[in-house]
Amino acid sequence: MSFQYLQSQQHYEDRYDLGTIRECLRQLEMIDGIGEKLRVEPKFEKYPESEHEKNMGIFRGRFIFVIKASRYKDRASTIAEWMEADRVKQDKQDNTLVPKADCPDCGTSMAEDGLHHLVDWDDDKPLRVLFTFKCKKCNKRHSVYDDGEFYVSKSDFCPDCKEELEVKSNRKGKVITTLYKCKSCGYSNKDIYDLKKRDEEHKQWEKEQAQKELEDRQLLEKYRAEFCLNDKEGKEYVESLEALEVAQEVKAEVLAEMDTPAHEKLLSVNKISITDLEALVNKALEESGFTRLSFGNPDMDKYVLVPFTVQEAKPKRRDRESTADLYNLLKKALKDSNWRAPKDMISYCLGFLTGKLKGYELEDDLLKLFGKEEPKKPKSKLDPEFRAKYEHHHLVQMARMGAEYEATKRIRTRRLKNEPDGFYLNDGGRG
Repeated sequence: MSFQYLQSQQHYEDRYDLGTIRECLRQLEMIDGIGEKLRVEPKFEKYPESEHEKNMGIFRGRFIFVIKASRYKDRASTIAEWMEADRVKQDKQDNTLVPKADCPDCGTSMAEDGLHHLVDWDDDKPLRVLFTFKCKKCNKRHSVYDDGEFYVSKSDFCPDCKEELEVKSNRKGKVITTLYKCKSCGYSNKDIYDLKKRDEEHKQWEKEQAQKELEDRQLLEKYRAEFCLNDKEGKEYVESLEALEVAQEVKAEVLAEMDTPAHEKLLSVNKISITDLEALVNKALEESGFTRLSFGNPDMDKYVLVPFTVQEAKPKRRDRESTADLYNLLKKALKDSNWRAPKDMISYCLGFLTGKLKGYELEDDLLKLFGKEEPKKPKSKLDPEFRAKYEHHHLVQMARMGAEYEATKRIRTRRLKNEPDGFYLNDGGRG
């Protein structure tokens, strides 16, 4: 007699999919319970029922999406593990050699009577097969493991003094009565086993099992298509789930980089083009004693260098005084912009002052320009190859844009507390 451990592939697929269905149904029940509680809270009373249902529907969909994707991701590997574990048990049970054993009472060689089963419930010992033997001489039965160890029932020893008990059994109809008596300390016990009751219990168990199998089949038929993904859907879901994992890290990194004093300063920088620069400098020159601003051809490299010329309108001002005044004037006018007038590039000759205006465009350069250190990027917790795989996924790009917007919003909100009358939005635009 042996037990069938290894089943068909479909058996394991049904088993796993049932677990997926039950988990989804359990989570949906929990979500609906939360929705009912939220609906009666005073702060949500102002929202119409349709909006509440819409929001709960979105929440259900997103939550179940994660469960379905996670379950599909582990489906193949879990089924393979289950099958391999049962394959090992089946092989151990079916192919273990019968050990040789002598009767412990009379020493006669015993013969195996065809009964054996796998012992897989003892966590402290490896898988073993227990064989039943019958002594040819004294007709006693003994159970022996495949490694030669005899099985000893705990009920064969006295619970008080631990000595071996004298065991006698008799049967009347379907009732088996077993008497246990200790000759050492006088302990005795009687065990009554009713086969009729056992048969009834077994029939009830079979009935319950049949009902459970019917309910399982009904669950699979009703919900498998809804909650259990096929390979095409599953791969798409898993990719989205993994991309969300990268997206969460990217979002955290962007917020850590941008929601900082350094980037708060960057958002207040007046990034202006050459047209705005000309208007700004001309306005500063109006009452300063310098006139006729003109620009030359720009030098486009890492920075933008624009040559300029102005004329001295105060003849009594000496050359050194003139260059110092012009430098201070430009320094003050450009202090909140992305342009600078390097002092060593300004020179004077016969009433003409020449120099170069230096424009900064890159974020790193602007941070250095205003004496701010670039925020250190948080160390990635994800495998570099895994992250690179999804770096350009649309969910990751959306997370990056969302984080940039959130960081900008936080900075603007804080700034508005200090400037309640409002301020110009100079972060990347005009006005």
